Amino acid sequence: MFRFTLRAACLSVLAAGPAFAAAPPDFSVVSSLPGPDDTVWPADGRIVLEGDLFDAARLTATVDGAPARLVEGEPIAAGRTFRLDPAPAEGAAVRIAGTPCNPADECVPFDAAWTAGPPETGGMVAAAPTLAFDLYDHGFVPEFACAVGGGATLWIRTDEPSLAASEWMVITVNGERVRDGRVILWEDAFTFKSEDAPSEVCVEAFVENAAGDRGPATRTCTPCRTRTDAWEPEFLPPPAPTWAAASPSACLPGDDVTTIVPVPEDAEPAPSEAGDDAAGGDAPDDQVEESGCQAAPAGGTGAGAFALLALLAARRPRSRRG
Repeated sequence: MFRFTLRAACLSVLAAGPAFAAAPPDFSVVSSLPGPDDTVWPADGRIVLEGDLFDAARLTATVDGAPARLVEGEPIAAGRTFRLDPAPAEGAAVRIAGTPCNPADECVPFDAAWTAGPPETGGMVAAAPTLAFDLYDHGFVPEFACAVGGGATLWIRTDEPSLAASEWMVITVNGERVRDGRVILWEDAFTFKSEDAPSEVCVEAFVENAAGDRGPATRTCTPCRTRTDAWEPEFLPPPAPTWAAASPSACLPGDDVTTIVPVPEDAEPAPSEAGDDAAGGDAPDDQVEESGCQAAPAGGTGAGAFALLALLAARRPRSRRG
């Protein structure tokens, strides 16, 4: 079994500000909304560009061949957001292209084109998603090289409603966005940077569209399953432990609330149902790649209380490379 140690975790780097760790940086814009399969995008929709060390001023935007400005707005977890000025009319041809960084840095050219669709403002109809989370208050793992430390991890579960291409699920933890756009993390595991879990953890989920409209939200401050012990994981996020307590009313249908084993005060902490092999130890040399780290520039989603560890990402925003 592959075991992701702190040494292997150095493959993660700081991205979108100091609160998060994610995939190694690529120069230029590496993915976008609209994506390569999106031939139509709402005329009033935000444009989301993701990447490290790119300069939006080096990109050229046109609407029906006429120059337009890219006006930067508030960033989201999926990347930096922009709107066009002047805004395109429905049916207009939009193109954004250029080499948004120094060619000497092996900058990858970016080129995206689509047709402006009907405006989306006021069109949000998505229902509130179902939501539950588990909380594990474990021993503190200090920062190591490029790996972000932390002392408590939560696993978030929602349903996945049918969404339009210009809609996405947003998840917040104590008010901070930890998921939006088309970024979906494996197991949706998030680790708090603090030594202990906050006195209250509240998770919220709602659907948002490209224009910025939000659907009704689901919010919960009661974890489905919990465990507190002093075990110090060798990597973050740790494997899900054997849960010690449950609040069935805060769980989703199908959540296991029967395999609950309270932690005796004098017992050694049990890291995982899967046993010690899943819980840590050095990976074989052929499964660990040595790599350096590089911090992203300031100006991302901002510092917060969480370390978002996008290890083993199941699906990233779809890339568009020129």
